Amino acid sequence: MPAVTCEQTLPRTDRGRDRAAAGHAGCRSPTEKGSGQTVRNHASVEVQKSNRSVGKLAFVVHRTSAPSVTAINAADARTSNCSGCRSAGVAFEVVLASRGPATLIANNEATAVNADCTRCEAVAEAYQFVIESGDVLTITSAGQQQLDTALTQLEQVLDVLPPADELDARVAAVAEQVTNTLMSEVQPGRGHVNMRLQKRVQHKALA
Repeated sequence: MPAVTCEQTLPRTDRGRDRAAAGHAGCRSPTEKGSGQTVRNHASVEVQKSNRSVGKLAFVVHRTSAPSVTAINAADARTSNCSGCRSAGVAFEVVLASRGPATLIANNEATAVNADCTRCEAVAEAYQFVIESGDVLTITSAGQQQLDTALTQLEQVLDVLPPADELDARVAAVAEQVTNTLMSEVQPGRGHVNMRLQKRVQHKALA
């Protein structure tokens, strides 16, 4: 049977910009039977205007049954050529890998940079959750609601864009909720669910 990949992308928000519509990318079968699958998520933001604050959120749930899976999650924030400017990029990637992939590689990165900037703050936070099972993984309706709630909480944090330490603490609290949801509300048809990877990378740059 060809590997099938499903992707659900939750809204991605930029503070002060229009919000993208949520939806499902649908399911697709790779052109080559048994081919591997790479799934990606990226939150990137740059501020170049003085006294401006911008937050970007990327939150995605990937479902795959490919025999080889590579998951890439990244957050980057940059402030440059400005004064009193702030940027924050937050990336949450959930990967549900069904049917026991033989190879599962996860890459998680966060980069924050201030360049030619005074009284600036850049914060990048990347959280990656990868669950694998030999069976087909599903999320309960309660679990989906909890992920929606986590998304809303992250949007609210980035809308306010608190100082770096508070931002870190609030995002970490949501990440703990997501972890609990995945451990309790992700179910296989039968067999064991293994939270194989839970990664967090956080990078701050203050000037």
